Amino acid sequence: MDIRECLKNMTLEEKVLLLEGADKGFTNPVKRLGIPRILLADGPHGVRVEKGTEPDGDAPYTMTGEMEETTAFPCEAAMAATWDAGLLEKIGRCMGEECRALGVGVLLGPGVNGKRSPLGGRNFEYFSEDPYLSGKLAAALIRGVQSQGVGTCLKHYALNDQESRRTSVNVHIDERAMWEIYLKPFEIAIREAAPFSVMAAYNKVDGHYMSENEEMLAHILRERLGFPGAVVSDWGAVHDKVSAVKAGLSLQMPGPGRDAGRVIKAVEDGELTEAEIDRRAGEVLRLVKKVTEARGKKQAEPDWQEHHRAAVQTAAEGMVLLKNEDGILPLKQAGTLAVLGELAEKPCFVGGGSSSLTPRQMDMPLECLGGEYTVSYAKGYAANRTTEELLNQAVRTAGTADTVLLFAGVSTSESLDRDTILLPREQIRLVRAAAAVNPNIVLVTQCGSAVDYSEAEKYVKAILHVWIPGEGFGAALAAILSGRISPCGKLAETFPVCLENTPAYPDFPGVKDEVYYREGLLTGYRFYDTRRILPRYPFGFGLSYTTFALENLRLSSHRICSREELTVSVDVKNTGSMAGKEVVQLYIRDEKSAFFRPEKELKEFAKVKLEPGETKTVVLKLTEDAFSYYVPHLGRFAVESGSFAVLAGTSSRDICLEDTVEVISEDEVRLPLGMTDSFKDFLEDDRYTVYARQFLAALRVDESHMFYQMLLGVNLIQMQELLAIMGIDEATAGRMTENLINRQSEF
Repeated sequence: MDIRECLKNMTLEEKVLLLEGADKGFTNPVKRLGIPRILLADGPHGVRVEKGTEPDGDAPYTMTGEMEETTAFPCEAAMAATWDAGLLEKIGRCMGEECRALGVGVLLGPGVNGKRSPLGGRNFEYFSEDPYLSGKLAAALIRGVQSQGVGTCLKHYALNDQESRRTSVNVHIDERAMWEIYLKPFEIAIREAAPFSVMAAYNKVDGHYMSENEEMLAHILRERLGFPGAVVSDWGAVHDKVSAVKAGLSLQMPGPGRDAGRVIKAVEDGELTEAEIDRRAGEVLRLVKKVTEARGKKQAEPDWQEHHRAAVQTAAEGMVLLKNEDGILPLKQAGTLAVLGELAEKPCFVGGGSSSLTPRQMDMPLECLGGEYTVSYAKGYAANRTTEELLNQAVRTAGTADTVLLFAGVSTSESLDRDTILLPREQIRLVRAAAAVNPNIVLVTQCGSAVDYSEAEKYVKAILHVWIPGEGFGAALAAILSGRISPCGKLAETFPVCLENTPAYPDFPGVKDEVYYREGLLTGYRFYDTRRILPRYPFGFGLSYTTFALENLRLSSHRICSREELTVSVDVKNTGSMAGKEVVQLYIRDEKSAFFRPEKELKEFAKVKLEPGETKTVVLKLTEDAFSYYVPHLGRFAVESGSFAVLAGTSSRDICLEDTVEVISEDEVRLPLGMTDSFKDFLEDDRYTVYARQFLAALRVDESHMFYQMLLGVNLIQMQELLAIMGIDEATAGRMTENLINRQSEF
């Protein structure tokens, strides 16, 4: 397909139709020129296509409500807890293969939005509270999907961090927080994986809907982040099609739209130029070309069993062991196991909304556990409600077993934020009742984001947080509980002591349509570590059945230029008796900066597998990005010269090793001093010190002089007045202070 020739031969009406969907899933074809349609389909955790869809035919996208059977992978929050980019690239390849088999051209995902609050209804669909971790994992997933000739649609750009009033909410945020926390994952994914498309979100930013926000789309996404591809609207997110075209939106979904005539009239009236239409239509044509180039290649039936094994592996490696008192896990093979909780037979294996899937194969926990242990089961609650009969039955079952495996949790879905992070009251009631007759309780929690465990923790010996684990849940759980696999999941988000301790409380979800990100840079562990607030479970935390030691931190240099790469090496030893995996987390702390920076920030990580007694050296690379921060008055990221602590640990609160590197940068991040700055500021700023002392010498004042002490506390405007009062010629005083600001030596 020659894009220029296509545009040259298309009518204005045909170009405008390219800018909107034909229906819920397909783009518009131009049959006259042999331009096919492509199918865009959910979702971030597996392919979601309705039965009866015929990508190569002419029939519209069917809305039967019955889905094709595909692999239901764990949610993104669970994927992130693996901290394994290689595994996510593998999952992406599996998804890409299934897309090809089902005729899907673009997979709508992954999502890389922030987790301002654990109440966020779509947190399960996003990777992490940390922008670096989110960006790196998203890039890996994208590379995997697109290796199969299938496009991805990175979403939801941007600041779409809540579900409450998501289609109308107006976000207010400071520039540094926007760039360092919320745009950074998009930047990393675009730079490292080149997604075919990006989805513009529902919300407004500074009063403009994202699909029509020229600053966010044209200037930031396209110019600053360098994204050249198609920008697709979230479904129903366009309010003014003409403004959207001008702002940089390529494709309005779903279709058919009602604004084609208005767009054509806008061109005729000069409100839009045909060149603008050509740019947008060209972006859609390039997307169609990319995804149809692979369509002609024969697509073999996916290896569904291999995909299922990948789902099991991901679920197992994403499960996070939060507590393991008395070494109750792994379970002993001998003995009886009481399984309580309806979620054991009706698990939350996928989220609601665009994440809902119909799995080809479902490993049910009860069935998988029954194959390994002597199991008795009692429901305990139904639909998060219990009765005396259900409780009594559960208590009888718990009282006769050696160990109790109690399933708890909550379902999550798009469109709805949570109103609490507490476990349902009736589930806690079941926990208390079971603990009264059996002290050996293992709590298995299905929830796509953070949970307040303050009450449940009192009654249980172990907590295994399994997120929304996908179709491999049962097999993965059995492997972890039995000890065939040592837990290696690590939290990619902080679990707070209580909701009131969270960074965005009480600003989430805002007042009506106005949301202020008052926490700024202090999201997630940045907030807890900087404010010295103890979390329940810190970012990066996760227990294992074995133990590890980090030793011998080594830097390739202790003094580098900002453009140089710093190599960091650390030895990791398995000091326990079981094979396992550990995640080395590398944080950076700026020891002194002109502008505020959080206590520490994750800048690199690596997961390593070790046999008992084995030691491996992990080598990590830090580039200029690791030391930079966004400087508003420069309008870009910059590195400030100075000393940086390099911290290696296994969570944000478990820093095992530390060293220091001096970074020399050509960037000047400090604002120049002016008339309203104090004389002390001039003396202490190395750009002005020499001239400030020359100023003093001209006045013949030394540090012991009372007049010197007086000068320290005034700014230059006040200094002019002071010198005039002291009898020094006002014109001379003005000349002297102006020379000081201009760093001239003629005093």
